[in-house]
Amino acid sequence: MTWRLLFSGTSSLPWTCFIVLAAGTAIALSCWLLRLERRMVSRTIGWTLLTLRCTVLTLLLLTLLQPVLTKQFDQRQQSRVVVAVDASDSMETRDSHATLAEKLRWAQALGMLGNDETRPLIERWAAAADAGTEPPWLGSDQPPQTAADQAAANARRNQVFASLSEFDQMPRTEFARRLLTARPTQLLENLRKNLPLDLRLFATEQLQTTPLQLTQQLQAERSKLLPAATDAVGLLQHTLSEESAGQIRAFVILSDGRQTAPADVAGTAQLLAMINVPVYAIPIGSALQPRDLAIASIDAPEAVFLRDQALVRTVLGTAGFEGEELTVRLESNGTVIQQQNITPSSDSTVVSFTLPADQPGRFDYVITSDPRPGELRSDNNSRGFSLKVVDNKARVLLLDGDARWEFRYLNNLLERDRQVEATTVLFRQPWLEILNQPALQNTLPPAAAFRELLARTDLLIIGDLNPAEADPQTWQMVEDAVTRDGLTVLIIPGRQYMPLAHQSEILNNMLPLTSVRQKLAEQFLASPPGGEQSAFRLTLSTAAQNLPMFQLQEQPGSRDMALTKLPGHPWIATGTPKPGATVWATAAIPGLPAAGDPVIVQQDYGFGQVVWLGLDSTWRWRRRAGDEWHYKFWGQLIRWAARSKAAAGNSSLRMSVSDVIIDESESPEVVVRWDRRLLPQIQNAAVSVIAEQTGSPTPPITIRLQPAPDTPERSSARLPGLTEGNWTLRLKVENTTVEVPPNLQTELIVRKQISAELADVSCNRTLLKQLAEQSGGELIEPWQAARIAELLLPTDQPQQKLQERSLWDHWSLIALFCCLLMAEWVVRRVNGLP
Repeated sequence: MTWRLLFSGTSSLPWTCFIVLAAGTAIALSCWLLRLERRMVSRTIGWTLLTLRCTVLTLLLLTLLQPVLTKQFDQRQQSRVVVAVDASDSMETRDSHATLAEKLRWAQALGMLGNDETRPLIERWAAAADAGTEPPWLGSDQPPQTAADQAAANARRNQVFASLSEFDQMPRTEFARRLLTARPTQLLENLRKNLPLDLRLFATEQLQTTPLQLTQQLQAERSKLLPAATDAVGLLQHTLSEESAGQIRAFVILSDGRQTAPADVAGTAQLLAMINVPVYAIPIGSALQPRDLAIASIDAPEAVFLRDQALVRTVLGTAGFEGEELTVRLESNGTVIQQQNITPSSDSTVVSFTLPADQPGRFDYVITSDPRPGELRSDNNSRGFSLKVVDNKARVLLLDGDARWEFRYLNNLLERDRQVEATTVLFRQPWLEILNQPALQNTLPPAAAFRELLARTDLLIIGDLNPAEADPQTWQMVEDAVTRDGLTVLIIPGRQYMPLAHQSEILNNMLPLTSVRQKLAEQFLASPPGGEQSAFRLTLSTAAQNLPMFQLQEQPGSRDMALTKLPGHPWIATGTPKPGATVWATAAIPGLPAAGDPVIVQQDYGFGQVVWLGLDSTWRWRRRAGDEWHYKFWGQLIRWAARSKAAAGNSSLRMSVSDVIIDESESPEVVVRWDRRLLPQIQNAAVSVIAEQTGSPTPPITIRLQPAPDTPERSSARLPGLTEGNWTLRLKVENTTVEVPPNLQTELIVRKQISAELADVSCNRTLLKQLAEQSGGELIEPWQAARIAELLLPTDQPQQKLQERSLWDHWSLIALFCCLLMAEWVVRRVNGLP
């Protein structure tokens, strides 16, 4: 332990010189004053006064120098091991399909078969099973020679198989629990001998527990973990963000490796390796792919327009049924609408159905496949979805300066879509004056007609307009339509004018980013001669993954399909997102280390929103694909904008829900947006949403909405997990004078859908191995779990701690200062000095 006295005020040399000079001057004046006072008081009194004054000045000098007393000492902190047990739905799978060798090794690890003396014999049985031969049940390498030996071998075989049959009914969670607590492995007990334990259960959420509470919480508290999904990577990231993360020695994860939540596995593993915190993964489940049919996912629009065609695509998991004929049915209210017979050639197959939207309303459908002999589970063979048919059209206004390629393909798409009512204005177009007017309208309507057109429009697409083609009055009318009517504006910048040539303050306010700049891919990476053109590729952000226009996966439900697989873009327009704006996609050149630039950015603006699409080459997505990606993106974007404008509300506020059809495990966001002019009246407003289930005796749920720090006119909250059924969301506003409609409400449908966990119940050893090895750990089989206690030995090292105590602002110093001044004053007054 080391003590030191430091003066923090001496860090500034001019300040130090000033206060020392001032103190010296004051002491010199005190000495001069003593010569005057000696004529009126005795020598003893004079020196007493001088001593008191010098002491006060010295104390003042020390105070101004800010003395700090420091203590440096060594402190030992014992690291801990985080043991995490997967409690998601897939962990309820019973691995009845496991191989004989796996079951033999599992049984030995759980103490169900043999002991330390018979371990070599059981390993010989497992090795023989791996080799595809009959295990030597009697321990001899030679087959039974006599009838008695054969009978003894059969008896032992039957005894072993009777013990192993317990695995046919044992869930993976129970297997993990026994591995942690039962002899001979007793992983928790062996780890506790070396290091403190931090035991946790996880699925979507996580929960800290103890060995004594493990069994009870696996049964009673499991629903709190939201077991419909698994987020092992989220568990690691959350634990590392805790205050005591520096004490973590390692992670031990018992899981089947089904990471269903979006996550950066490689990035998290590399971070763990950098801070020297390895992951030891124990795979729970058979390495053998099970035979299982599953409706893995469904890709269907939430709403379509009347007389439109709804394309429904589903991924059917067919592991183990390759080459067999299967039947997939689309049903509604028990009636078969469509049916397809397929013969899969791999472990998954995409099946498509086309639904005509002939009647308005909401319809419920189920896609199902009958259970087959040998299936591991039959509770994942069907999945439902809902479809809303709306009796109206989406209205789009397209404004552009020149007929660039983006305009041509987009205008053609709008003309072909029968459920879109499009108005197009192309300001600059070739016109030989042979006809009375150009092929397309080339001027905006008069102000009154344009204002009425904007009020009817759902989506306004603005291209590369010349500043002369959009005067201040035009921008003012656009802003009014966005803020008051809920219009969605999508801006497609151009190489010539938009937005750099414009000086409109209104346009700058509406743009979701600042400091706009253009980037050419060729300037950063030259195209190889005769090779593919250098181009930017898009990467979708987490915030945009569930938006319908970005559901461009080759397989429904897949999160691996990135925009990077679509043809690239030779140039982009990017900038700095404004506070409160949301980045939907970034652009980067593959092979370059630079981070992606924001290129698709959204910003709420009043009751509407503005979307920046920083490229003009989505038409390139048609390459070798036709309408598949280009039309799907723009068609869903137009319909999404139409739904956004239809939010409930009045001229003062609007209420919307991020998704109107959700699963039980989802938490949609409720957003209330106010007119900015009403901000002074809603500063103290209490905004809540009351969620009430139709036809249910369950009490209503009240959720308080919180205003956003950057955009106080926007209040939002996430709804908690709701049960299956139809819900009504009513807005409740208190403590404000703003008129709020008494029956402002919207509908929400919560579907009971099979867990994404059950789409594939095989043990994903590949992911567990990647997470373990890239973090510096390893994948350890359950029968080798005892090795972990040998690998994780205490490595505690003393850490130097520094404690500081400031003296200059301590109360005792102030008290001493006052006492000295009082003593000096008393001595002067008693001796008759002024």
